[in-house]
Amino acid sequence: MRILSPSSATRCGRHATLGIPLKTGREFGVEDSPTSPRVVVINETTARQYFGTANPLGTRVSFRGRQGPWFEIVGIVGDSKYATLGEPPVAVAYLPVSQNHETGMTLCVRSSIPLATLTASLRREIQALEPNLPVPDVATMTETVGTSSYAARMGAWLIALFGGPALLLAAIGVYGGALVLHRAPHT
Repeated sequence: MRILSPSSATRCGRHATLGIPLKTGREFGVEDSPTSPRVVVINETTARQYFGTANPLGTRVSFRGRQGPWFEIVGIVGDSKYATLGEPPVAVAYLPVSQNHETGMTLCVRSSIPLATLTASLRREIQALEPNLPVPDVATMTETVGTSSYAARMGAWLIALFGGPALLLAAIGVYGGALVLHRAPHT
């Protein structure tokens, strides 16, 4: 199982924001504080791979062996893509950011506000909270998916580029062979 980092440390509503359905149990909430018992949300592949048909909710797990720390499974979310669109489902565990500090984070926002307006507002609010925090590139989900499918699109484009002339040459070769076969014999 892999614990995604830094995107494994999540806040309330991350899965809903990204359209990842909650299958059973609960999402992270304000009750999951640094002083409360540690919790984890797993995806369906993790549940199947490590627990089979048993219900893993309430089970305590450790990612570092018997010495802990121990986490209680409080929810199961649907599988999603993490690196590429073509990857098979992988086992993933999500930890609440309130219990698992990360130095790098990705902010996911779902909005109907135009991107330019939203970007300016987000940068302003982040800088108000932490003036020294750099705010790197902002990308839409469409751009992110487009970037991850770049290699496949480029491969398809190259096949079309070289496939067209190859098809033309093959057609000329078949036509030329048919002409030779239909030529009248010498007398």
